[in-house]
Amino acid sequence: MFLKPSTDLGLPTTLADWLVRHRYTIPWVEGTAKDRNIIQGQFARPGQDDWAVLASVDGYSTILVFWNGSTSAPGYVARRRDDSIRALYRATPDFIAEHYRRYGGPRPPSPLDHDGIDDGWMGKGSNVWYFHRGFWRMLTGAD
Repeated sequence: MFLKPSTDLGLPTTLADWLVRHRYTIPWVEGTAKDRNIIQGQFARPGQDDWAVLASVDGYSTILVFWNGSTSAPGYVARRRDDSIRALYRATPDFIAEHYRRYGGPRPPSPLDHDGIDDGWMGKGSNVWYFHRGFWRMLTGAD
């Protein structure tokens, strides 16, 4: 099921309007919180409040990141077909470090000083997208 972006989901008006103008909807699984695929965090650097939205158009979902809440140049990461059930969560530096210690995988950059985006598949694990030096790095998430 897909929801129309709106302020009722906790989105600022400028972001909801931008998503509607670009024909995006938000994937949603009945029985979960309607704002599950809309998260806030400091995804670029400490102290900057960003928004990440799992947004779908034409059968594909992409994580869109609105840097500092601006629609002028959103970041795009992890485009995938809509045939899997995805959920976004904020991945704190402690979450990222703990999952690396527990499961291994790519070494996180140092220092871990801002949040990542935990991109999960319902019941099947996740990976973390971490923005570092202008690029998205895929790190270990939940198993």
